[in-house]
Amino acid sequence: MASSQTDGRLARTERTRTAILDALLELLEEGVANPSSIQIAERAGISKRSLFVHYSSLEDLHQDLAERATATVVGLVWVVDPALPLAERVDAISEQRARVHEAIGPLRRAGQRRAATSEAAATAQRFGRDASRDQLRRVFAAELDRLEPTERDHRTAALEALTAGEAWDLWRESGRTVEACREVLRHGLLTLLGGAA
Repeated sequence: MASSQTDGRLARTERTRTAILDALLELLEEGVANPSSIQIAERAGISKRSLFVHYSSLEDLHQDLAERATATVVGLVWVVDPALPLAERVDAISEQRARVHEAIGPLRRAGQRRAATSEAAATAQRFGRDASRDQLRRVFAAELDRLEPTERDHRTAALEALTAGEAWDLWRESGRTVEACREVLRHGLLTLLGGAA
């Protein structure tokens, strides 16, 4: 009997934590730049006191949200074989970045706003940028490694800027469709990497 009560409490706790995270995400997606604990609690259908039973601070809540975003990204990407022809690697990276940017745009933008005052957000931002840079260097090693060091550094920086969420946001805000943005990205990658666009 005690075991089923414990299981029930754990399930309720998990449901409440999920509702809190979902509430925060919804508010961010609606453009609320820095949702308050009251806004989050009301959206989740709980009291402010209950929110702080499940999370000791808003920083802890945002840390959980950053972890959810990381898990989402991991589920959307796959290993791209650096031995594939350049065009196939470019297509794969373009598809991955399109999926990721569309899926986590609101989370990424919220993280950018919070990074100045939140260690969790700043750490998540650094992790994301490092992972992105590492992927580009690995997937396009054949093209980058034949460049002299300064040019390699410049080209890598340009690749990072081209594939970043901020560039994707700019294209989407200009009215381009996801497919059109993916094509802009593909064209830019091929241009930077010496392939035929």
